[in-house]
Amino acid sequence: MDNRANGILEMLIDRERMEVSEIAKGMGVSQVTVRKYLNELESRGLITREHGYAAIKSTDNVEGRLARHYE
Repeated sequence: MDNRANGILEMLIDRERMEVSEIAKGMGVSQVTVRKYLNELESRGLITREHGYAAIKSTDNVEGRLARHYE
C-alpha cells in the first residue's frame, strides 16, 4: 500500500473518524487526492465513507486488525 494510504489509515485508526478536509490539511495534499486514497481503502474494506468524512471499520474484527497491521 502507498505511503499516503498508510498515513491516512493511521490517522483514522488514531481518531476513528475524520473529515476529508482534516485529512487533506494534515497530510498537506488536496481533498481530491485524499478521496482517491479513501476510495482505495474503502474498496479493500478497511474504512467506511459518508458524505464529507471517513471512518475506520471496527478494529475488533479481522478487517480492523488487518488495517492496523497491514504491512
